Parts: sequence; C-alpha cells; structure tokens
Amino acid sequence: SDIQEVDSQSDPRAEAEARLRAEQQNEKPPSNRPEFSIVYRAEDGLEQNGFELECYNDNDMDRNLRGIMTAKEQEERNLLREEEATATEKALRGKTCVVQVQMPDAVTLGHKRLKVEVSDECLRVECVMRTGPPPYSPLTVWWPRHFCSALATAEWDAAGGRLVVSLPTDPPETFDAETAFKMELLDAVFD
Repeated sequence: SDIQEVDSQSDPRAEAEARLRAEQQNEKPPSNRPEFSIVYRAEDGLEQNGFELECYNDNDMDRNLRGIMTAKEQEERNLLREEEATATEKALRGKTCVVQVQMPDAVTLGHKRLKVEVSDECLRVECVMRTGPPPYSPLTVWWPRHFCSALATAEWDAAGGRLVVSLPTDPPETFDAETAFKMELLDAVFD
C-alpha cells in the first residue's frame, strides 16, 4: 500500500529547519563583488571614465518603474535615448575599452583559478575555488554596444591582484579572410 506509518516524534519540517539553521551558522559571510573600473582609451592616450557615458544617465528611471510616465514623457524619453545612443556611439568610436578588476584576496588564497569570459556583449570574471567559498561573487560587465572581443587581451598582475582586460570598441577596418583563416586547415577539416 502507499500509506506509510511515520514515527510521531520525528517532524520533517523541524529537522529541515534545524539543518538550515546549522548551515547558516557555519556559513562564512557572503562573497562580495570585486572593485572594478572601466575606461575608454583613445590612441592619443586620453581616457574617458566608462561610468560617465551618456547611456548610463537615466534620471527618470524611478518614475518609469512606478508607471506614472505620461505618453508625452515617454516619447520625450525615447528621443533622449536616441540622442544618448548617438552620443555614446560617437564617444566610443576608435577607442579601446580597458577594464581593471581588483581582486587582492585571489592572490593570497590557495587553489584559486580565475575564469574570464569576454564576448562582444559582456565581460564575466569569476574566482573559482577548489575548496570553500570564493572570496568574490562573479562579476558581469555589459558593454553599452557590441565590441570586438576577437581582439581582446587579458593580463593578470599577481603582485597587485589585478586583472586587466582590453578590447577595441570597433571591429578592425580591414578584414582579410586569407590572413584571418588558414584556408588549408579549413580545407582539411571540411573535406
């Protein structure tokens, strides 16, 4: 039969709550997000703070979340967003995005590994530990538009505990399939 007799002295909910309390007492404080900076560097060396781009200025976000924006305000906002996108596009043209992630605790801990993923849309950095919780929570930085991740570089400064990721904001002006791909390798693979 499907009916089982349960001992009246064991309460599954109480046992689960006791396990949860014990786990919470043994837990370390939650991991924190690593500090990071973003700059856009021009060829002449001038830098622009990445957090000061027009696309990140959204003063009416609170009103939009509450749903009290009128149709006229929404239309004005859409026009402003188009202007901001144009200003952002102009500000990023021909520059190199440089992201510096400070993770000094990643240097002192044993059995550590950094997992870095760069795409045209974002950068994701994660400190992976073999044992115990990581010192930092994963960090994802979304680009304001598509960048050229194929030309990205990443360097780890162990002495300073800093990861530096650089990538151009624009694709290369010339793309030559003959130099980008080894045709004899493609022929060998697909024949």
